[in-house]
Amino acid sequence: MKAITVFLINATWGAIQTLVGFVGFLIHIGKPHYFYKGSIITVVKGNWGGISLGAFIFIDTDITKADAPKSNFVNHEYGHSLQSILLGPFYLLIIGLPSIIWRGFSTIGVTNTKRATIGFIPNGGRISSEA
Repeated sequence: MKAITVFLINATWGAIQTLVGFVGFLIHIGKPHYFYKGSIITVVKGNWGGISLGAFIFIDTDITKADAPKSNFVNHEYGHSLQSILLGPFYLLIIGLPSIIWRGFSTIGVTNTKRATIGFIPNGGRISSEA
């Protein structure tokens, strides 16, 4: 999908989250920004991870995440921008809210790594001798 198409669809069908992202962009206007496949990446100081809000992606200054526009972390957040295109006004309810809840659980010591992985591994992640 062309970058301008990604941006325009996020700005219309994904207007709610893009508007919230735009407010975040204005708050962090003095921070480093770059464009990536129709999204605007903003690098914010700290070690807190990242968030995707429509056409706007915010990532922390952790060098392993922010040093390369094509890093796995940036691609992960960009994937959420594509979800915003697909889900439009339902994105925050279907993707945003569960992500915030999982982030809250991981902050208090509950990890979601095993649960997140099980959904993508055949047989629920269990090793079986059966073929």
